[in-house]
Amino acid sequence: MSDQLNPLGLLDPALRETSTNQTEKKKKNDEIGQNEFLGLLVAQLKAQDPLNPMENEEFAVQLAQFSQLEQLVAIKDALGAGDQTGEFGSMASYLGHEVTLNRETLDMQDGKGGTLKFEMRAPADDVRIELTNSTTGEVKRVDLGAVDAGEHRVRLAGLDEVANGEYKYQIIVGGSNGSPGYQPSVELVGVVDGFVPGPDAALIVDGREVQTSEISRVNLAPQV
Repeated sequence: MSDQLNPLGLLDPALRETSTNQTEKKKKNDEIGQNEFLGLLVAQLKAQDPLNPMENEEFAVQLAQFSQLEQLVAIKDALGAGDQTGEFGSMASYLGHEVTLNRETLDMQDGKGGTLKFEMRAPADDVRIELTNSTTGEVKRVDLGAVDAGEHRVRLAGLDEVANGEYKYQIIVGGSNGSPGYQPSVELVGVVDGFVPGPDAALIVDGREVQTSEISRVNLAPQV
């Protein structure tokens, strides 16, 4: 085919070299860059029927499609970068806040189990925490003694006698005569002091990773 019939004839040597170089490189099947596209285009031009060459209009359409593809890839990359920035901003907004976890059990590790929040409707002389091992059913009690009315937080720490594992938790309030009284509502809470970005992003609460899906409420951290 003469150069008059093939407007790209002057570019053929460079394109052939590009095509040859690309065959020596292995890339993912779903990644087609500019060099790969040009290599495929050259191969198509070489294989065409000299008596029925590609029309200029058809060639222009293919170039336009490739240009659109490059623009879409650029937009996708930009959106991906924006998603990462948004993720950092979203996770960072939790820092320093107290979160309530929608967990029915707490994870006791090395005598530490997080913080329990509960509210007393009236003062009581005999208040205790009961921890029930989810596997063995063993019950551990933590005596709090006399507790005033109002909202309280108890940090579970130094409980070396409590084995590691998952525990159901509840507050038991007994009357002055020792008979069972009532059970105040109790929640597992903690202050967010860090986060782990990435595909499996997580918040750090009391030194442990927590998914945002486990959070039922976010409040300002209480003043100590």
